[in-house]
Parts: sequence; C-alpha cells; structure tokens
Amino acid sequence: MVKAQLYNMLLFIKNYRLRRFQIAQMIFILAITFGPFFSDTVRKILFFIALFCIKPAQIRDMLSDWKSKENIIKKYLILMFVFWIYVTIIPVFCGVDPLTERLKSIGYPLEIMFWICGTIIFARDVFFIRCLALCSIGASTIYSLIAWPHLISTNFILNHSYYYAWPLSLASWSVGSILVCLFTWLMYAVYQNEGVCLGWSWLDIALLLLVGSVIILTLYATFWLVGFVQLLVAVFAVYIFNKEYLMGFCKKIFAVILCALILLCVSINVFHGIKTAIYSQVSQITAMDQDIKKFTNSRNLVWGEAVNAIMKRPWVGYGWAEYEHYNKRAMDHTHSSFLQIAWTAGVFPVVLFICLLSMAFYLCWRELKISEGKATLPFVLLLVLVAFIVNGCLDNLFDATRRVQTLYWVYLSLPACAAFSKNIDERF
Repeated sequence: MVKAQLYNMLLFIKNYRLRRFQIAQMIFILAITFGPFFSDTVRKILFFIALFCIKPAQIRDMLSDWKSKENIIKKYLILMFVFWIYVTIIPVFCGVDPLTERLKSIGYPLEIMFWICGTIIFARDVFFIRCLALCSIGASTIYSLIAWPHLISTNFILNHSYYYAWPLSLASWSVGSILVCLFTWLMYAVYQNEGVCLGWSWLDIALLLLVGSVIILTLYATFWLVGFVQLLVAVFAVYIFNKEYLMGFCKKIFAVILCALILLCVSINVFHGIKTAIYSQVSQITAMDQDIKKFTNSRNLVWGEAVNAIMKRPWVGYGWAEYEHYNKRAMDHTHSSFLQIAWTAGVFPVVLFICLLSMAFYLCWRELKISEGKATLPFVLLLVLVAFIVNGCLDNLFDATRRVQTLYWVYLSLPACAAFSKNIDERF
C-alpha cells in the first residue's frame, strides 16, 4: 500500500501541476504529521502559511457544502464547538485563579477551534487522504529510525530524571501519544493491501514492526494497552465488514507479533538494560489481581482525590488553575481526560465530551457499513478513537501538550469533512 500510494502521488505531481489549494493541503498535512515532533511555533507557522494559500472562494464553497450536509453531521460539528465554547467561557467567569490568568487561558481552546476549522477546509478530497496517509507513515517511520540509534546509545536506559529524554527533546508520553495515532495508518496499510496484490507487502509489515517497537520501548504500559485494544478493534472491524480479508490480515498481524518477539529476545540478550525496563512494566501489568495500587501505578488514589476535589465545585469546576496546588500529592493533573474536563469546567462538558465520542464512533461504524469496509478515514479514525479513549482514561489528554492535543482533535473533526466517506483508491 505504501509503495503504491507513493508511486501514484509522484506520478500525479509529475503529470499535473499542483493547484494552489493542493499545495495548501500539503502544508497543512505537514503541520499535523511532522509538526507534532517539533515546537508549537513550527506547527503554527505551517498552519498560517496553508491558510494564506487558499482563496476566499474556497471558504465560501466550504460554507455552501455545509448547508447540504445531513443533520447528524451538522449536530456532530455543533456539539464539538459547543463543547469548546463551554470550556472557554465557564473558566473565564467561574475559575478560581486571578482574572488575568483566566483571560490568558482563552488562547488554548481558541487555537484548537482554529485547527478544527482548518481541517474542515482542507479535508475535502482523496488527494488529502493520500497525502495524510503518506505523511503520517513517513513521520512515524523517520522518527522511529531516529529513535532506535538513540535508544541503543543509551543501552535502552533513558534518564527519566531529564524529562525530555527522547530525540527532538520529546518526553516518553508525547512520543507514545503521537505514534499510536500515526500508527493507525500502518494498520490500515496492512489491512487494505490484502485485496490489492497477491503477495504480502513486506514494506508495510516492516514499518509496522519498526514503529510498533518504538511504541513498546516508550515503556508506558498505557501505550501497550492502547496498541492491544487497537489491534482487537481492527480485527473485529475487518471481521464485520470484510470477512474475506480477515484471514490474510490476521496472518500479517501474527507475522508482525512473531517478528517482534524474536527481536525482543535478541535485544534482551544483546542489551541488558532493556530486560530490566521491560520487566518493570510486565510486573505492573501482571499485578492486577494482587495489588491494584501497583497495577494502576497509584492512579486509583489520584482519581479518588480528584473526584473529591471536583465534587466541591461540580457545576463550574476550577477553571484552568494548576491542579497541583489543590491536591495533597502535588500531581500536575488528574491522570484522566474526563476528570480533567470536570476539574476545568464542571460535569456538564464531560457529558458533552462522551456524547461527542459516541457520535464519532457511530459515524465511523455507519460509514464502514455503507462502504463495506472500504472507506479510509472511518477505519483510521476508529483506531484513533480507541487511542484517544484508552489513553484519555489513564492520562490527561484534555489539556496536555498542544502538539498532542492538536493531532487528536484534527482527527476528531474528520467526520464533518467532505473526505470522510471517500476511499484512498478513488481517482482525484
């Protein structure tokens, strides 16, 4: 799939002059795929360059297309904006921090809303899907190729006292959160290629193994769980919508798992640091029945304390005040997106957020059913939603670093876009 799509894109660029709007699409996609590995400034500059490349007529076309969308899509987008407007306004008027700090906090939700609008403008056709697929796979592959030598040079023992211990000054959590999102395109590549050629695409499998190994080596049990649930959901979706592809897809996944185990065994014998690191995570996961505190890494205590704090202000929350000043453990956040939303703006936006995720799941499932599993973005978004929910239950994805937040909310806005129901193999 990767080789075929890359060849088609290069052929298109060679034979046809790229339109101004397509250049803007490519710049926007670079901002949301390669951008998260760099600073916020780089990502914002690319975003504004992409906006300057489009013409006012194209925005008018988008608004006219909006009128023709079915009601459930309109409701989905309205619900998304209501959620962000609510978590913008309530903290300003009801937050507990000084007024100047509350006013400064407006910038964060406004930025997310700008990215949502940008996605709706640019995600309009198959060209966008193909660029997004190639750039997502390219970004995750290149970073993984950079990460492996770095890990080997440290004997797989990262100095976590230095928070940004990964290449390009990234933290382990940021690396894992970004890669499990981009990783979904490799899963789609392995699945989609089953019906295209007689042989297996060993390149797709090799890249899946490469990026998957880096996700494992973040040594976050959270991302191990995310990957496992993504795999189950992918197999289930293929079983429901494309049973004839199921056996081939499972064989490929089994090949990847087998290669990963062989690679792990070799690495343990060569690099002794990796054995200690892996063992600590395995012991945490296997402690589910004996020690819930160890299994959750003390998150159960953090969640309990967060709930007690939220119940003191259940309707308006605390605004964007620093959570560490309001809990005995001095934790930076509540280690849950849902609790963090309630902490910020009360219980009501949590209900909106759950409704939004439920609608996104429904729209993905419905589109996959209509297209008999052939629609590209619904399959990918389904796996991104799994990452968003699982990671969001165990960590704070609500007001995390903007590089991570932007990436996930761009994907969440895709059901409202014109490209959502299209297939990557359609002509453009």
